[in-house]
Amino acid sequence: MNKKIGVISGGYSSESSISLESADTVISMLKESPFELFKVIITKGDWYCIHKDVRYEVNKENLTVNFPDNNLKFDSIFNAIHGEPGEGGEIQEYLCSIKMPFTSSGQKASVISFSKAAAKELLQKDNIVMPSVETYSKSTIGDVTQIANGTKFPCIVKPNSSGSSYGVSKANNKTEFINAVELAFKYNHLILVEQFISGVELSCGVVEINGRVRALPVTEIEFDGEIFDFKAKYADDGAREITPARISKEATSQCQDVAEQVFEKLNLKDMARIDFILMDDEVYFIECNTIPGLSKNSILPKQLKEAGINMGEFFIEMIENSACRL
Repeated sequence: MNKKIGVISGGYSSESSISLESADTVISMLKESPFELFKVIITKGDWYCIHKDVRYEVNKENLTVNFPDNNLKFDSIFNAIHGEPGEGGEIQEYLCSIKMPFTSSGQKASVISFSKAAAKELLQKDNIVMPSVETYSKSTIGDVTQIANGTKFPCIVKPNSSGSSYGVSKANNKTEFINAVELAFKYNHLILVEQFISGVELSCGVVEINGRVRALPVTEIEFDGEIFDFKAKYADDGAREITPARISKEATSQCQDVAEQVFEKLNLKDMARIDFILMDDEVYFIECNTIPGLSKNSILPKQLKEAGINMGEFFIEMIENSACRL
């Protein structure tokens, strides 16, 4: 009997539509696989499964689905939710509580990686190069004007854990800084004030293949505007992705080496996408995404293709290696 795999998608973030496309990609790529796949959509209000164009409610207590002729129990879950609750540890904790195997990173690794401050703090101990950063809590920040007086401009202000670059601003002066802080706090109680790094935006996928960690070809991201914010990410013609990146072999190797280090230091599993900025022949770590987009227009599939890796076979390996990862 074929194993039954639930492909969870949707979520609470602005990337929910991309997540649905990612789930469709996974299901399409595994049509001829030894698995029977079911699309499960998770929103704040509802959990449901689409089967043969019919919607069935999902039992949240045990992640089962009552079909007219049988009760569906999944053997494993393929996590395709970008942002919350798929990347921040919430869904991982739930799946472990019901002893359900799942793909991608575990609960603890997801919590740390989704928190930019926690990830940077951990990686700084291993001498990963990154922009200098200060972290502020909404409850203890005090006088923002006083902080602005001691801040070097330009700088980047961003929420600690918010997908799709929501709430990210570049501040060139005190007034912009105060406005940027106010905006960032709308998305998270913790914010980061980072050194502004002007250079080439890069993204490097990392995957686990045949038991080893492997960095994929690097993608260069070209965009209009000063920073790669929400508008640049999602506006029509807002960004152009070039794979492989038009950078030197030395910079490519450096980017891939650091990406693999980040993957291993954060104890990530299966796949991730690590973002960098290249400035003055040095790659600066920016952040990591533990559930990268898998739609046809997403970066990771293009990098897999450039590397000559069959995406369907990679997905099969992910499912076969799935486990309850705390």
